[in-house]
Amino acid sequence: MIIRNHILAGDDLTVDLTNRMAPGRIHALTPTQIIVHYDVCETIEQNDRAQLASGYHYHAAIDGRDRDDKRVAVRQYVPFNRRGSAAKGFNHEAINLVIVNPGPLIRDSAGRLNTVHVRRWDEDDAEEMRHIHKGTPATWRHWARYSYEERDALVAVCELLVEQYPTIHTITGHDVTDPGRKFDPGPAFYNSIAVYLMAAFPALSVRFHPPRDERE
Repeated sequence: MIIRNHILAGDDLTVDLTNRMAPGRIHALTPTQIIVHYDVCETIEQNDRAQLASGYHYHAAIDGRDRDDKRVAVRQYVPFNRRGSAAKGFNHEAINLVIVNPGPLIRDSAGRLNTVHVRRWDEDDAEEMRHIHKGTPATWRHWARYSYEERDALVAVCELLVEQYPTIHTITGHDVTDPGRKFDPGPAFYNSIAVYLMAAFPALSVRFHPPRDERE
């Protein structure tokens, strides 16, 4: 992948939505940080519909889970030099990247795990852990895993952004910038992706919450 005129291009892993960019993104952005989110969706198509219907727009979405074509999809919705609208209080300085992930999973009365949209979720694709925020709902004890493909794609996109925009000094999570109100990218993100970002960008401030210690 490359960034050309503030748009991702040049790789067959990238689905370029230049013809479906989010409307109304006219305010200039000089990014100082990258904020990572999950979207509580299960496919990038759901993410696409949700963004364009809600008016809340990430710069780009990543989906590497069980795709029919077995490729990672990276879809861009906002040019990197324009403000998105996904992180209240930080849109004037942040590039917002979202990973397609349903986030918290809830065990039902039959003992099965479901997404918050009440879709059955495989036990083998879940992590049992608690969010560090004490206000997390008590039922949120399991979280959907992130894939290796999503990890590698996110690191690759961040590398491009840091190279293209030297004003970026921080990579962080939405639950760090908006503590207690937002819970994404969640505790499952830490060991599967956050530690790799820390290793990849030792000169930056890379801040994500580890899972809560149940002994506390």
